Amino acid sequence: MADAADDTLNCGSGGGADTYFSLRVASIFIILIGSSCGALFPVLAKRSSWLHVPKGVFEYVGFVSEIFVLY
Repeated sequence: MADAADDTLNCGSGGGADTYFSLRVASIFIILIGSSCGALFPVLAKRSSWLHVPKGVFEYVGFVSEIFVLY
C-alpha cells in the first residue's frame, strides 16, 4: 500500500532555482545594512549632541511602534 502512495506523490527533484544567485546574496547584505541603520539611528540620535532630534519625535515613534507590537 505504501508503494501506491509513493507512485502518486511526486515532489520533484528537490533542487531550487539557481538563477539570480548574486542578487540573492546581495539582498541579504542589503537587508543587514538597512536593519542596522534602522536600529542604530535612534541610539546615535539620543546620545549624540550633533544630531538634534526633538523629544516629541522619539515619543511619537515609541507610540507608533507600540501599536505595531500590540497589533
